[in-house]
Amino acid sequence: MHYIDLNAITEEHIRGHWQVNSRVVNSDSKNSLFADVRIIEIQPDHYRSVNGKERTGKWQVMREEEIIYNPQLKFFIDGDEVGNAIITRLRYEQEEGGEVYKLTLYFHTGLELVLHRHTA
Repeated sequence: MHYIDLNAITEEHIRGHWQVNSRVVNSDSKNSLFADVRIIEIQPDHYRSVNGKERTGKWQVMREEEIIYNPQLKFFIDGDEVGNAIITRLRYEQEEGGEVYKLTLYFHTGLELVLHRHTA
């Protein structure tokens, strides 16, 4: 398993078709738009999340230097921020058939998602 330095994460690392592999939901995060999401597809100009119904919007990677050193992934619908997650880990490993990237997001509500993306 190889870890990607959080300071080296670019938008290219974030783009792709991500499936939720695991989640930690607490009482504060159970009403989050992302609490029951199964898929997050991140493209250059938009994202799409699926949890039985689809939501689409914009996304942005933010970096702060003073409070939170990890990159943050912000999600917007119609210009309103609907999710803010700290990227706590990005790693990949070789598996049969290609590489598997694993992205861990920790939302401000306490929700934690571990996303997987397969590449050929």
